[in-house]
Amino acid sequence: MAEKIRHPEQQASASKTTLLTMLGLDQESFFKGLQQRVAGMSPRRAGETGEDLLAIHPSLHPAFVHWYETGEIPPVGPIHGYTAEDLLKGNADRMPLKPTGVFLMLNTLMTNPERAREQLRQGIVRLIPPDQPGGTF
Repeated sequence: MAEKIRHPEQQASASKTTLLTMLGLDQESFFKGLQQRVAGMSPRRAGETGEDLLAIHPSLHPAFVHWYETGEIPPVGPIHGYTAEDLLKGNADRMPLKPTGVFLMLNTLMTNPERAREQLRQGIVRLIPPDQPGGTF
């Protein structure tokens, strides 16, 4: 039997359900948990970032759950030359990303590597504060 092809919206919905199930949380509890885990994250930002995190590629789910539950990011990658540790630490050209930004960037590296590499080349540093419209992770 051929596997059913999912539309991106269906795939994101399945990812969201799977990640929440793995965490044993409902969406509201997940968003509140993000606020507790990321210093200075507003409720609005937790909702926006949380929605994006719930749609990450399923292969990132175990590492994300580990971070969410322990506060430690396990080794992930390299994905197109970047590891979770690289993104977390930053370098001379790019500030380090917060853990939520690490997972979002790893996801972008998997799903749209050209866009991700361009963002990393530009140093996606927080040019706009994260709680302002258009702010980065």
